[in-house]
Amino acid sequence: MRIFEQLWEDGKISVSESSKVSSIKVRELDFGYQFLASLRITESRVEAFCLKMENLFGISSNFAISENILVGFLSERVAKAHLAKLGDEIKGYLVYTKNLGASIDTEPFVVLSGAEKNFLFKEYLKTVAEWNQITRTPEPLKILSSSADEFERRAQTAALNQCDALLIPYVEDEKLLRDFVSCCRQFNLKPSVSLKFDSLILQSLSKLGFECYVIQFSDSGEIPLAKDLLKESCIIADGVSWLQAVGNVGAVLMRKPFIELPTGNFLRELMGSALLGKLVRVYLEIDETDDETLKILNVLNYGLVFRADAKPLPKVRLLNISRIFDDFCVEYIDEHNKYGVFKYNEGFVEEPKKIFLTKTTVTKEGKRLFHFYNEGGSSCKNFDTTH
Repeated sequence: MRIFEQLWEDGKISVSESSKVSSIKVRELDFGYQFLASLRITESRVEAFCLKMENLFGISSNFAISENILVGFLSERVAKAHLAKLGDEIKGYLVYTKNLGASIDTEPFVVLSGAEKNFLFKEYLKTVAEWNQITRTPEPLKILSSSADEFERRAQTAALNQCDALLIPYVEDEKLLRDFVSCCRQFNLKPSVSLKFDSLILQSLSKLGFECYVIQFSDSGEIPLAKDLLKESCIIADGVSWLQAVGNVGAVLMRKPFIELPTGNFLRELMGSALLGKLVRVYLEIDETDDETLKILNVLNYGLVFRADAKPLPKVRLLNISRIFDDFCVEYIDEHNKYGVFKYNEGFVEEPKKIFLTKTTVTKEGKRLFHFYNEGGSSCKNFDTTH
């Protein structure tokens, strides 16, 4: 394995004098290592790591996972992460869009091993949360979109279908925007607007009383600026990766699955992306869909933007998502406070709740034993996703 083009072997790394690396900080974790480097010279693209990974179970722009190895970045604050698969090798790059001077600290990343893939994915999400100091994510909203000239009719539709917010595209018409905000308040809806990032426009919209913003960002540096301008408002980031949104805004719009699987199983990809909800609320735009798919998205706690007709959805509580890279199982509490299960290749099934403790033991080097106990569940091994 190479770390910033330096050889990593047997837990040690040597930095050559001719290297662009000033230093590499290595932090040992329970199931791997975390790396953070300082570079003498920054280029537009830097190779952060290169390692062999066969039989990938999942890959995204910022992490990859095989049977017993996971490599992934922890943040994208000043650089954009990019992964490339070349044969049996995975290369991770950091792409800088701005000249940051003669030296810079890179984005950190981890290499995890010593356990099976589902457990490693959980450890990765936990490490990302710790690095970005994530303690909770906002509740998902059900949003109905509208054109600027028919918001009165759509507001009634949104209210009848128990939506939380009404969304219109930004228009340069202050009277219309004021009328829209007033209409939303009448129906107890959050007035929401979609637009490209513009600090002056965002300031004016905030003064008009808008509460939710779907913002298309062209640069990651714009995200903290929007957060500073809009304070506690709901910001749904568009055009960025989930990791760029983590720690900066509470939500991100997913145009395509953030986690791609070699099998191309869209439902399983939805399961994986739903787990990111512990770090940032994920939203989907919906045109037309069947009732069962809509029920799945609701159970998985996705935020939803209805582009056509909205449908009323019950309040449910997600309990666990298990074995997303195998025969996944989703456990939840429905609107009647009853236990429900959704299983791979079976769909929604009725199954009595069985209360017991499940124990998982992982042995690390040095013969250290890690025991994990989970309460509740059925035949599924629990994966805690309580928000």
